[in-house]
Amino acid sequence: MLGPLWEGGSPATNDSRFNVASVSKVLTAARIVSLAHAKAIGLDDPVSKHLPGVKLVDKGVIDRAGTITVRQLVQHRSGLPHVPKQRDQGEGAAFADVVRGTLNAVPAP
Repeated sequence: MLGPLWEGGSPATNDSRFNVASVSKVLTAARIVSLAHAKAIGLDDPVSKHLPGVKLVDKGVIDRAGTITVRQLVQHRSGLPHVPKQRDQGEGAAFADVVRGTLNAVPAP
């Protein structure tokens, strides 16, 4: 049985979303390291190898999807924004659309 949601006191369901904050960073890093250890992913692989179709446009001209690496993402050196502008798009926003919307930044050298 799930308890009530914080806002409005309506009951939580299996489809309820919860803000897990920085806990997701630890879980993501642990999974990426386990995949790298199993040689299923390379830390120096370009993001585009694992997220085909994602475009990282620099000043609307140069697509940098092939230059940002998995390592840069894990180390927070990719150039992606700290807090996505799309964070408050609401329940109707598709996760993939939110992610694609935030990938418009220049990676750090």
